[in-house]
Amino acid sequence: MVLSAVEAKAQTTPSASPSLVFHQIDLSPLKSRYARELFREKAGEMGLHSNQPLGLDHARFVFYRKVDVVVSDEVIHQLIAKCVLSDSLSSATVKKAFMVAKSGTRQAHGEESIDGDDFTDESEVQLCEDANVFCGSNVYSFPAQSGTGNPAQPGPYYGCLGSQPNPTWYFMQILDAGPIEIEMFSTPQFDIDFICWGPFDSPTGGCETGLTQPNVIDCSFSGSWTETCNIPNAIPNKFYILLITNYSGQPCEITFSQNFSSGSGSTNCNIVINCSMLSITRNVSACNPATNTYSLSGQMEFSNPPTAGTLTISDNTGISQTFNPPFNSPLNYTLNNIPCDGQGHTVTASFSEDPDCNLSENYNAPEAACPGASIKGGGEICNDGSTIAVNIAFSGVGPFDFTYAINGNPTTITGYTESSYLIEASIAGDYTMVSVQNALCPGTVSGLATVVVHPLPVVSLGADTSLCFGSTIQLDAGAGFKTYAWSPGGTTQQTLLVTAPGIYSVVVTDFNACSNSDEITVGYHDAIEPKDIKHN
Repeated sequence: MVLSAVEAKAQTTPSASPSLVFHQIDLSPLKSRYARELFREKAGEMGLHSNQPLGLDHARFVFYRKVDVVVSDEVIHQLIAKCVLSDSLSSATVKKAFMVAKSGTRQAHGEESIDGDDFTDESEVQLCEDANVFCGSNVYSFPAQSGTGNPAQPGPYYGCLGSQPNPTWYFMQILDAGPIEIEMFSTPQFDIDFICWGPFDSPTGGCETGLTQPNVIDCSFSGSWTETCNIPNAIPNKFYILLITNYSGQPCEITFSQNFSSGSGSTNCNIVINCSMLSITRNVSACNPATNTYSLSGQMEFSNPPTAGTLTISDNTGISQTFNPPFNSPLNYTLNNIPCDGQGHTVTASFSEDPDCNLSENYNAPEAACPGASIKGGGEICNDGSTIAVNIAFSGVGPFDFTYAINGNPTTITGYTESSYLIEASIAGDYTMVSVQNALCPGTVSGLATVVVHPLPVVSLGADTSLCFGSTIQLDAGAGFKTYAWSPGGTTQQTLLVTAPGIYSVVVTDFNACSNSDEITVGYHDAIEPKDIKHN
Protein backbone atom coordinates (compact mmCIF):
# COMPACT_ATOMS: atom_id res chain seq x y z
CA MET A 1 0.00 0.00 0.00
CA VAL A 2 1.29 3.49 -0.88
CA LEU A 3 0.85 5.76 2.11
CA SER A 4 -0.45 9.29 1.77
CA ALA A 5 1.26 12.25 3.39
CA VAL A 6 -0.81 11.99 6.54
CA GLU A 7 -0.75 8.21 7.00
CA ALA A 8 1.77 6.39 9.13
CA LYS A 9 3.43 2.99 9.30
CA ALA A 10 3.00 2.95 13.10
CA GLN A 11 0.06 4.86 14.50
CA THR A 12 1.57 6.54 17.58
CA THR A 13 0.71 10.10 18.53
CA PRO A 14 1.18 12.26 21.63
CA SER A 15 -1.66 12.47 24.10
CA ALA A 16 -4.55 14.39 22.71
CA SER A 17 -5.06 17.97 23.79
CA PRO A 18 -8.42 19.76 23.68
CA SER A 19 -6.77 22.76 22.06
CA LEU A 20 -4.51 20.96 19.60
CA VAL A 21 -4.95 18.73 16.55
CA PHE A 22 -2.17 16.26 15.72
CA HIS A 23 -1.03 15.06 12.29
CA GLN A 24 1.33 12.22 11.42
CA ILE A 25 3.00 13.27 8.16
CA ASP A 26 5.09 11.07 5.89
CA LEU A 27 8.14 13.08 4.82
CA SER A 28 9.83 10.23 2.92
CA PRO A 29 9.70 12.19 -0.40
CA LEU A 30 12.04 14.74 1.24
CA LYS A 31 15.46 13.14 0.89
CA SER A 32 17.67 15.75 2.59
CA ARG A 33 17.78 17.60 5.91
CA TYR A 34 17.47 20.84 3.95
CA ALA A 35 14.16 19.76 2.36
CA ARG A 36 12.76 18.63 5.71
CA GLU A 37 13.77 21.79 7.55
CA LEU A 38 12.33 23.86 4.71
CA PHE A 39 9.07 21.95 5.14
CA ARG A 40 9.15 22.63 8.92
CA GLU A 41 9.62 26.35 8.31
CA LYS A 42 6.87 26.67 5.66
CA ALA A 43 4.47 24.49 7.66
CA GLY A 44 5.11 26.68 10.71
CA GLU A 45 4.10 29.72 8.71
CA MET A 46 0.74 27.99 8.16
CA GLY A 47 0.38 27.18 11.86
CA LEU A 48 1.55 23.55 11.64
CA HIS A 49 4.44 22.83 14.04
CA SER A 50 6.75 20.03 15.17
CA ASN A 51 9.44 19.89 17.87
CA GLN A 52 10.81 16.52 16.66
CA PRO A 53 14.20 16.19 14.97
CA LEU A 54 13.35 15.59 11.30
CA GLY A 55 16.18 13.10 10.76
CA LEU A 56 16.55 10.98 7.65
CA ASP A 57 16.33 7.78 9.65
CA HIS A 58 12.54 8.09 9.94
CA ALA A 59 9.77 8.79 7.45
CA ARG A 60 6.81 9.92 9.61
CA PHE A 61 6.72 12.74 12.13
CA VAL A 62 4.15 14.29 14.45
CA PHE A 63 3.03 17.86 13.70
CA TYR A 64 0.39 19.79 15.63
CA ARG A 65 -1.84 22.82 15.13
CA LYS A 66 -4.40 24.73 17.08
CA VAL A 67 -8.02 23.68 16.59
CA ASP A 68 -8.89 27.01 15.00
CA VAL A 69 -6.11 26.67 12.41
CA VAL A 70 -7.14 24.64 9.36
CA VAL A 71 -4.46 22.90 7.26
CA SER A 72 -5.85 20.33 4.82
CA ASP A 73 -4.13 17.16 3.63
CA GLU A 74 -4.08 18.60 0.10
CA VAL A 75 -2.16 21.66 1.30
CA ILE A 76 0.34 19.40 3.07
CA HIS A 77 0.86 17.37 -0.13
CA GLN A 78 1.41 20.57 -2.12
CA LEU A 79 3.96 21.84 0.40
CA ILE A 80 5.89 18.57 0.26
CA ALA A 81 5.98 18.80 -3.55
CA LYS A 82 7.29 22.38 -3.38
CA CYS A 83 10.04 21.34 -0.96
CA VAL A 84 11.06 18.47 -3.28
CA LEU A 85 11.30 20.94 -6.16
CA SER A 86 13.28 23.43 -4.09
CA ASP A 87 15.70 20.66 -3.09
CA SER A 88 16.35 19.79 -6.73
CA LEU A 89 16.78 23.39 -7.94
CA SER A 90 18.57 25.15 -5.06
CA SER A 91 22.35 25.38 -5.12
CA ALA A 92 24.51 23.88 -2.39
CA THR A 93 25.45 27.39 -1.24
CA VAL A 94 21.82 28.41 -0.80
CA LYS A 95 21.02 25.17 1.04
CA LYS A 96 23.96 25.51 3.40
CA ALA A 97 23.17 29.15 4.19
CA PHE A 98 19.59 28.19 5.01
CA MET A 99 20.69 25.31 7.25
CA VAL A 100 23.23 27.44 9.10
CA ALA A 101 20.61 30.12 9.69
CA LYS A 102 18.12 27.56 10.92
CA SER A 103 20.74 26.04 13.22
CA GLY A 104 21.33 29.38 14.93
CA THR A 105 17.59 29.98 15.33
CA ARG A 106 16.93 26.55 16.82
CA GLN A 107 19.86 26.73 19.24
CA ALA A 108 18.65 30.12 20.42
CA HIS A 109 15.39 28.42 21.41
CA GLY A 110 17.22 25.59 23.15
CA GLU A 111 16.44 23.05 20.40
CA GLU A 112 18.73 20.52 18.73
CA SER A 113 21.53 21.70 16.46
CA ILE A 114 21.33 21.27 12.68
CA ASP A 115 24.55 20.55 10.86
CA GLY A 116 24.85 22.96 7.94
CA ASP A 117 26.88 20.40 5.98
CA ASP A 118 24.29 17.64 6.38
CA PHE A 119 23.29 17.04 2.78
CA THR A 120 22.62 13.91 0.78
CA ASP A 121 25.86 13.16 -1.08
CA GLU A 122 25.54 11.40 -4.44
CA SER A 123 28.35 9.10 -3.39
CA GLU A 124 26.11 7.81 -0.59
CA VAL A 125 23.15 7.05 -2.87
CA GLN A 126 22.78 3.30 -3.37
CA LEU A 127 22.35 2.46 -7.06
CA CYS A 128 20.49 -0.34 -8.78
CA GLU A 129 23.41 -0.62 -11.23
CA ASP A 130 25.59 -1.80 -8.32
CA ALA A 131 23.27 -4.73 -7.56
CA ASN A 132 24.78 -8.00 -6.31
CA VAL A 133 24.00 -11.39 -7.85
CA PHE A 134 21.47 -13.61 -6.03
CA CYS A 135 21.26 -17.39 -6.41
CA GLY A 136 18.47 -19.38 -4.80
CA SER A 137 20.75 -22.26 -3.84
CA ASN A 138 22.64 -20.03 -1.43
CA VAL A 139 21.71 -18.39 1.87
CA TYR A 140 22.70 -14.75 1.91
CA SER A 141 23.49 -12.73 5.02
CA PHE A 142 24.81 -9.21 4.95
CA PRO A 143 25.25 -6.43 7.49
CA ALA A 144 22.51 -3.96 6.64
CA GLN A 145 23.33 -0.31 6.23
CA SER A 146 22.17 1.65 9.22
CA GLY A 147 21.74 5.18 10.47
CA THR A 148 21.07 7.98 7.97
CA GLY A 149 22.53 9.27 4.73
CA ASN A 150 22.11 6.08 2.70
CA PRO A 151 19.04 6.63 0.52
CA ALA A 152 18.04 4.70 -2.57
CA GLN A 153 18.50 6.47 -5.88
CA PRO A 154 15.77 8.86 -7.03
CA GLY A 155 13.74 8.02 -10.11
CA PRO A 156 12.42 4.44 -9.74
CA TYR A 157 8.84 3.71 -8.81
CA TYR A 158 9.10 2.32 -5.27
CA GLY A 159 5.51 1.14 -5.01
CA CYS A 160 4.40 0.50 -1.47
CA LEU A 161 7.67 1.71 0.06
CA GLY A 162 6.86 5.01 1.72
CA SER A 163 10.61 5.43 2.21
CA GLN A 164 13.71 3.52 1.11
CA PRO A 165 16.38 3.98 3.81
CA ASN A 166 19.54 1.85 3.90
CA PRO A 167 18.84 -0.10 0.68
CA THR A 168 20.65 -3.12 -0.71
CA TRP A 169 20.14 -4.21 -4.34
CA TYR A 170 20.23 -7.74 -5.79
CA PHE A 171 19.39 -9.26 -9.16
CA MET A 172 18.68 -12.85 -10.20
CA GLN A 173 18.34 -14.73 -13.47
CA ILE A 174 15.67 -17.42 -13.78
CA LEU A 175 16.67 -20.95 -14.77
CA ASP A 176 13.43 -22.92 -14.43
CA ALA A 177 9.96 -21.45 -14.85
CA GLY A 178 7.49 -21.42 -11.99
CA PRO A 179 6.72 -19.73 -8.66
CA ILE A 180 9.65 -18.50 -6.58
CA GLU A 181 9.41 -17.49 -2.90
CA ILE A 182 12.22 -15.57 -1.19
CA GLU A 183 12.20 -15.34 2.59
CA MET A 184 13.94 -12.50 4.47
CA PHE A 185 14.51 -11.74 8.15
CA SER A 186 16.56 -9.40 10.33
CA THR A 187 18.85 -10.26 13.25
CA PRO A 188 18.15 -8.62 15.74
CA GLN A 189 14.49 -8.34 14.91
CA PHE A 190 14.23 -4.89 13.30
CA ASP A 191 11.82 -3.62 10.67
CA ILE A 192 12.87 -4.44 7.07
CA ASP A 193 10.98 -3.93 3.78
CA PHE A 194 11.38 -4.92 0.13
CA ILE A 195 10.21 -4.44 -3.45
CA CYS A 196 10.79 -6.67 -6.51
CA TRP A 197 10.57 -5.73 -10.22
CA GLY A 198 10.72 -7.77 -13.43
CA PRO A 199 10.99 -9.47 -15.79
CA PHE A 200 13.88 -7.85 -17.72
CA ASP A 201 16.15 -8.88 -20.57
CA SER A 202 19.22 -7.67 -18.67
CA PRO A 203 20.04 -6.29 -15.21
CA THR A 204 21.27 -2.95 -16.54
CA GLY A 205 18.28 -2.57 -18.84
CA GLY A 206 16.02 -3.14 -15.85
CA CYS A 207 17.86 -0.57 -13.77
CA GLU A 208 17.84 2.06 -16.53
CA THR A 209 14.21 1.96 -17.64
CA GLY A 210 12.42 -0.92 -15.97
CA LEU A 211 11.84 0.14 -12.37
CA THR A 212 8.32 1.31 -13.15
CA GLN A 213 4.86 0.66 -11.74
CA PRO A 214 3.83 -1.99 -14.33
CA ASN A 215 6.97 -4.01 -13.56
CA VAL A 216 6.44 -4.30 -9.79
CA ILE A 217 6.13 -8.00 -8.91
CA ASP A 218 5.80 -7.80 -5.12
CA CYS A 219 6.24 -5.18 -2.40
CA SER A 220 5.88 -4.92 1.40
CA PHE A 221 6.09 -1.96 3.78
CA SER A 222 4.94 -3.79 6.89
CA GLY A 223 6.41 -3.21 10.34
CA SER A 224 7.68 -6.79 10.57
CA TRP A 225 11.24 -8.11 10.90
CA THR A 226 10.38 -10.89 8.42
CA GLU A 227 9.30 -10.49 4.80
CA THR A 228 8.40 -12.86 1.94
CA CYS A 229 8.77 -11.96 -1.73
CA ASN A 230 6.63 -13.96 -4.16
CA ILE A 231 7.32 -14.16 -7.89
CA PRO A 232 4.21 -16.03 -9.12
CA ASN A 233 5.46 -17.11 -12.54
CA ALA A 234 9.19 -16.59 -13.03
CA ILE A 235 10.20 -16.61 -16.72
CA PRO A 236 13.33 -18.56 -17.78
CA ASN A 237 16.39 -16.51 -18.78
CA LYS A 238 14.73 -13.28 -17.60
CA PHE A 239 16.10 -11.10 -14.80
CA TYR A 240 14.40 -9.81 -11.66
CA ILE A 241 15.63 -7.04 -9.36
CA LEU A 242 15.16 -7.13 -5.57
CA LEU A 243 15.58 -4.15 -3.22
CA ILE A 244 15.75 -4.80 0.56
CA THR A 245 15.70 -1.85 2.96
CA ASN A 246 16.57 -1.52 6.63
CA TYR A 247 13.68 0.71 7.64
CA SER A 248 14.66 0.70 11.31
CA GLY A 249 18.05 2.23 10.66
CA GLN A 250 19.42 0.03 13.47
CA PRO A 251 22.57 -2.08 13.03
CA CYS A 252 21.47 -5.58 12.05
CA GLU A 253 22.13 -8.47 9.72
CA ILE A 254 19.63 -9.35 7.00
CA THR A 255 19.39 -12.95 5.83
CA PHE A 256 17.45 -14.16 2.79
CA SER A 257 17.14 -17.30 0.68
CA GLN A 258 14.76 -19.13 -1.61
CA ASN A 259 12.12 -21.41 -0.08
CA PHE A 260 12.22 -24.37 -2.47
CA SER A 261 9.19 -26.04 -0.90
CA SER A 262 6.93 -23.24 -2.10
CA GLY A 263 7.41 -23.41 -5.86
CA SER A 264 9.01 -25.09 -8.86
CA GLY A 265 10.90 -22.04 -10.14
CA SER A 266 14.68 -21.77 -9.76
CA THR A 267 17.45 -19.26 -10.37
CA ASN A 268 20.61 -19.61 -12.43
CA CYS A 269 23.41 -20.18 -9.93
CA ASN A 270 26.05 -20.47 -12.64
CA ILE A 271 26.18 -16.68 -12.88
CA VAL A 272 27.26 -16.54 -9.22
CA ILE A 273 29.97 -19.18 -9.38
CA ASN A 274 31.32 -19.27 -12.94
CA CYS A 275 31.96 -16.84 -15.76
CA SER A 276 28.60 -16.13 -17.37
CA MET A 277 27.58 -13.94 -20.27
CA LEU A 278 24.25 -12.51 -19.10
CA SER A 279 22.94 -10.44 -22.00
CA ILE A 280 23.76 -8.62 -25.22
CA THR A 281 21.60 -5.72 -26.31
CA ARG A 282 21.37 -4.97 -30.03
CA ASN A 283 20.76 -1.52 -31.54
CA VAL A 284 20.72 -1.67 -35.34
CA SER A 285 21.32 1.56 -37.27
CA ALA A 286 19.69 2.46 -40.55
CA CYS A 287 21.49 1.42 -43.70
CA ASN A 288 23.89 4.08 -44.99
CA PRO A 289 22.96 4.40 -48.69
CA ALA A 290 26.38 5.80 -49.55
CA THR A 291 28.19 2.66 -48.39
CA ASN A 292 25.39 0.07 -48.14
CA THR A 293 26.54 -0.65 -44.56
CA TYR A 294 25.13 -0.29 -41.05
CA SER A 295 26.41 -0.39 -37.48
CA LEU A 296 25.43 -2.58 -34.54
CA SER A 297 25.87 -1.31 -30.98
CA GLY A 298 24.78 -2.17 -27.49
CA GLN A 299 25.92 -3.51 -24.13
CA MET A 300 27.34 -6.81 -22.94
CA GLU A 301 26.62 -7.84 -19.37
CA PHE A 302 28.51 -10.66 -17.68
CA SER A 303 29.53 -11.98 -14.28
CA ASN A 304 32.76 -13.50 -12.93
CA PRO A 305 34.81 -12.69 -16.04
CA PRO A 306 38.36 -14.06 -16.52
CA THR A 307 41.26 -11.86 -15.50
CA ALA A 308 43.27 -12.57 -18.66
CA GLY A 309 42.77 -13.10 -22.38
CA THR A 310 40.36 -11.10 -24.52
CA LEU A 311 36.65 -10.54 -24.88
CA THR A 312 35.46 -10.52 -28.49
CA ILE A 313 32.08 -9.60 -29.89
CA SER A 314 31.50 -10.40 -33.54
CA ASP A 315 28.85 -10.48 -36.24
CA ASN A 316 28.46 -13.59 -38.37
CA THR A 317 29.91 -11.58 -41.29
CA GLY A 318 33.28 -11.60 -39.51
CA ILE A 319 33.27 -7.98 -38.33
CA SER A 320 34.33 -7.89 -34.67
CA GLN A 321 35.57 -5.79 -31.76
CA THR A 322 38.06 -7.04 -29.14
CA PHE A 323 38.47 -5.90 -25.53
CA ASN A 324 41.36 -6.44 -23.15
CA PRO A 325 41.18 -6.95 -19.36
CA PRO A 326 40.15 -5.81 -16.86
CA PHE A 327 36.59 -6.62 -17.96
CA ASN A 328 33.93 -4.51 -16.23
CA SER A 329 30.24 -5.23 -16.78
CA PRO A 330 28.33 -3.70 -18.49
CA LEU A 331 30.61 -3.09 -21.47
CA ASN A 332 29.57 -1.06 -24.52
CA TYR A 333 30.42 -2.25 -28.01
CA THR A 334 30.05 -0.99 -31.60
CA LEU A 335 30.50 -2.95 -34.82
CA ASN A 336 30.77 -0.76 -37.94
CA ASN A 337 30.59 -1.31 -41.70
CA ILE A 338 28.42 -4.42 -41.71
CA PRO A 339 26.92 -4.91 -45.21
CA CYS A 340 23.18 -4.27 -45.45
CA ASP A 341 21.39 -7.36 -46.72
CA GLY A 342 18.04 -7.55 -44.93
CA GLN A 343 18.94 -11.00 -43.62
CA GLY A 344 18.97 -12.56 -40.16
CA HIS A 345 22.30 -12.08 -38.39
CA THR A 346 23.92 -13.41 -35.23
CA VAL A 347 26.09 -11.45 -32.79
CA THR A 348 28.31 -13.44 -30.42
CA ALA A 349 30.34 -12.45 -27.36
CA SER A 350 32.96 -14.79 -25.91
CA PHE A 351 36.02 -14.84 -23.64
CA SER A 352 39.21 -16.40 -25.05
CA GLU A 353 40.21 -17.72 -21.62
CA ASP A 354 36.84 -19.36 -21.07
CA PRO A 355 35.33 -20.46 -24.41
CA ASP A 356 32.26 -21.80 -22.61
CA CYS A 357 31.51 -18.29 -21.36
CA ASN A 358 29.74 -16.99 -24.45
CA LEU A 359 26.37 -15.81 -25.66
CA SER A 360 24.82 -15.41 -29.12
CA GLU A 361 21.77 -13.35 -30.02
CA ASN A 362 19.90 -12.99 -33.31
CA TYR A 363 18.77 -9.80 -35.04
CA ASN A 364 17.69 -8.64 -38.49
CA ALA A 365 19.96 -6.48 -40.62
CA PRO A 366 18.44 -3.54 -42.52
CA GLU A 367 17.61 -3.94 -46.17
CA ALA A 368 20.35 -3.12 -48.64
CA ALA A 369 20.50 0.48 -49.82
CA CYS A 370 19.74 -0.45 -53.42
CA PRO A 371 18.09 2.22 -55.58
CA GLY A 372 14.45 2.52 -56.43
CA ALA A 373 12.69 4.09 -59.41
CA SER A 374 9.03 4.97 -59.66
CA ILE A 375 7.27 6.30 -62.73
CA LYS A 376 4.11 8.40 -62.68
CA GLY A 377 2.29 11.16 -64.56
CA GLY A 378 0.80 11.08 -68.03
CA GLY A 379 -2.78 11.94 -68.91
CA GLU A 380 -4.67 13.16 -71.97
CA ILE A 381 -3.34 15.39 -74.75
CA CYS A 382 -4.46 16.41 -78.26
CA ASN A 383 -2.73 15.35 -81.43
CA ASP A 384 -1.50 18.84 -82.19
CA GLY A 385 2.15 18.49 -81.14
CA SER A 386 1.38 18.85 -77.42
CA THR A 387 3.35 16.91 -74.77
CA ILE A 388 2.59 15.87 -71.21
CA ALA A 389 4.98 15.19 -68.31
CA VAL A 390 5.88 11.65 -67.25
CA ASN A 391 8.24 11.67 -64.24
CA ILE A 392 10.67 9.05 -62.95
CA ALA A 393 11.70 9.56 -59.30
CA PHE A 394 14.81 7.83 -57.89
CA SER A 395 15.72 6.81 -54.35
CA GLY A 396 19.17 5.85 -53.18
CA VAL A 397 22.53 7.12 -54.34
CA GLY A 398 23.36 7.71 -58.02
CA PRO A 399 24.57 7.66 -60.65
CA PHE A 400 21.72 5.50 -61.94
CA ASP A 401 21.46 3.24 -64.94
CA PHE A 402 17.81 2.75 -65.80
CA THR A 403 15.47 1.57 -68.53
CA TYR A 404 11.92 2.65 -69.18
CA ALA A 405 9.55 1.45 -71.91
CA ILE A 406 6.76 2.96 -73.98
CA ASN A 407 4.31 0.25 -74.99
CA GLY A 408 7.06 -2.29 -74.30
CA ASN A 409 9.70 -0.53 -76.40
CA PRO A 410 12.69 0.12 -74.07
CA THR A 411 14.88 3.18 -73.74
CA THR A 412 18.04 3.01 -71.57
CA ILE A 413 19.77 5.90 -69.81
CA THR A 414 23.17 5.44 -68.12
CA GLY A 415 25.12 7.50 -65.58
CA TYR A 416 22.18 9.70 -64.61
CA THR A 417 22.95 11.72 -61.46
CA GLU A 418 19.76 13.66 -60.71
CA SER A 419 16.96 12.57 -58.37
CA SER A 420 14.27 12.69 -61.08
CA TYR A 421 13.97 12.33 -64.85
CA LEU A 422 11.39 14.02 -67.09
CA ILE A 423 9.88 12.47 -70.20
CA GLU A 424 7.94 14.95 -72.37
CA ALA A 425 5.48 12.39 -73.64
CA SER A 426 3.65 12.71 -76.93
CA ILE A 427 3.18 9.04 -77.83
CA ALA A 428 -0.02 7.32 -76.73
CA GLY A 429 0.30 4.22 -74.57
CA ASP A 430 1.74 2.87 -71.31
CA TYR A 431 5.00 4.12 -69.86
CA THR A 432 6.64 1.62 -67.47
CA MET A 433 9.93 1.10 -65.61
CA VAL A 434 12.00 -1.90 -66.66
CA SER A 435 15.05 -1.69 -64.36
CA VAL A 436 17.28 0.53 -62.25
CA GLN A 437 20.65 0.03 -60.59
CA ASN A 438 23.53 1.96 -59.09
CA ALA A 439 27.11 1.06 -58.22
CA LEU A 440 25.92 -0.96 -55.20
CA CYS A 441 23.22 -3.23 -56.55
CA PRO A 442 20.14 -3.60 -58.75
CA GLY A 443 17.06 -1.91 -57.36
CA THR A 444 13.31 -2.05 -57.52
CA VAL A 445 10.93 -0.37 -59.97
CA SER A 446 7.29 0.55 -59.71
CA GLY A 447 4.54 2.70 -61.16
CA LEU A 448 2.70 3.20 -64.43
CA ALA A 449 1.95 6.26 -66.51
CA THR A 450 -0.61 6.20 -69.33
CA VAL A 451 -0.79 8.77 -72.13
CA VAL A 452 -3.93 9.17 -74.27
CA VAL A 453 -3.64 11.18 -77.53
CA HIS A 454 -6.96 12.43 -78.87
CA PRO A 455 -7.40 13.19 -82.60
CA LEU A 456 -8.25 16.73 -83.57
CA PRO A 457 -11.84 17.47 -84.49
CA VAL A 458 -12.58 17.67 -88.24
CA VAL A 459 -14.19 20.91 -89.42
CA SER A 460 -14.82 22.09 -93.01
CA LEU A 461 -16.49 25.22 -94.27
CA GLY A 462 -16.31 24.00 -97.89
CA ALA A 463 -14.77 25.59 -100.95
CA ASP A 464 -14.41 29.33 -101.37
CA THR A 465 -17.54 30.90 -102.78
CA SER A 466 -19.01 34.20 -103.92
CA LEU A 467 -21.91 36.28 -102.81
CA CYS A 468 -24.30 37.98 -105.17
CA PHE A 469 -25.44 41.48 -104.54
CA GLY A 470 -28.34 41.51 -102.13
CA SER A 471 -28.04 37.83 -101.27
CA THR A 472 -26.72 35.90 -98.19
CA ILE A 473 -24.76 32.69 -97.55
CA GLN A 474 -25.02 30.52 -94.43
CA LEU A 475 -21.73 28.94 -93.35
CA ASP A 476 -22.01 25.73 -91.29
CA ALA A 477 -19.13 24.39 -89.10
CA GLY A 478 -20.88 21.08 -88.50
CA ALA A 479 -22.67 19.62 -85.50
CA GLY A 480 -21.33 17.80 -82.45
CA PHE A 481 -18.69 20.21 -81.11
CA LYS A 482 -18.59 21.66 -77.62
CA THR A 483 -17.81 25.24 -78.62
CA TYR A 484 -17.61 27.41 -81.74
CA ALA A 485 -15.78 30.66 -82.27
CA TRP A 486 -16.30 32.56 -85.52
CA SER A 487 -14.18 35.37 -86.82
CA PRO A 488 -14.86 38.06 -87.55
CA GLY A 489 -17.79 38.78 -85.32
CA GLY A 490 -17.17 36.37 -82.40
CA THR A 491 -20.35 34.40 -83.00
CA THR A 492 -20.48 31.14 -80.97
CA GLN A 493 -23.17 29.30 -82.91
CA GLN A 494 -22.79 26.38 -85.28
CA THR A 495 -23.70 28.53 -88.28
CA LEU A 496 -22.89 32.02 -89.45
CA LEU A 497 -25.03 34.11 -91.85
CA VAL A 498 -22.72 35.98 -94.22
CA THR A 499 -24.03 39.10 -95.94
CA ALA A 500 -20.77 40.63 -97.11
CA PRO A 501 -17.66 39.36 -98.83
CA GLY A 502 -14.54 38.58 -96.79
CA ILE A 503 -12.42 35.86 -95.17
CA TYR A 504 -14.32 33.95 -92.49
CA SER A 505 -12.89 31.37 -90.04
CA VAL A 506 -14.16 29.19 -87.24
CA VAL A 507 -12.42 27.40 -84.33
CA VAL A 508 -14.25 24.38 -82.99
CA THR A 509 -13.45 22.55 -79.70
CA ASP A 510 -14.65 19.03 -79.01
CA PHE A 511 -15.46 17.39 -75.71
CA ASN A 512 -11.82 16.23 -75.27
CA ALA A 513 -10.78 19.92 -75.28
CA CYS A 514 -9.10 19.49 -78.64
CA SER A 515 -9.51 22.28 -81.21
CA ASN A 516 -9.26 22.70 -84.96
CA SER A 517 -10.15 25.43 -87.44
CA ASP A 518 -11.04 26.20 -91.06
CA GLU A 519 -11.56 29.30 -93.12
CA ILE A 520 -13.35 30.27 -96.27
CA THR A 521 -13.14 33.21 -98.62
CA VAL A 522 -16.45 34.68 -99.72
CA GLY A 523 -16.19 36.74 -102.92
CA TYR A 524 -18.68 39.27 -104.41
CA HIS A 525 -20.41 39.31 -107.78
CA ASP A 526 -21.23 42.78 -109.09
CA ALA A 527 -24.88 43.46 -109.81
CA ILE A 528 -25.91 43.14 -113.45
CA GLU A 529 -26.76 46.51 -114.90
CA PRO A 530 -29.89 46.51 -117.04
CA LYS A 531 -29.40 47.43 -120.68
CA ASP A 532 -31.87 49.09 -123.00
CA ILE A 533 -33.30 46.86 -125.59
CA LYS A 534 -33.35 48.50 -128.90
CA HIS A 535 -35.81 47.47 -131.51
CA ASN A 536 -34.78 47.53 -135.03
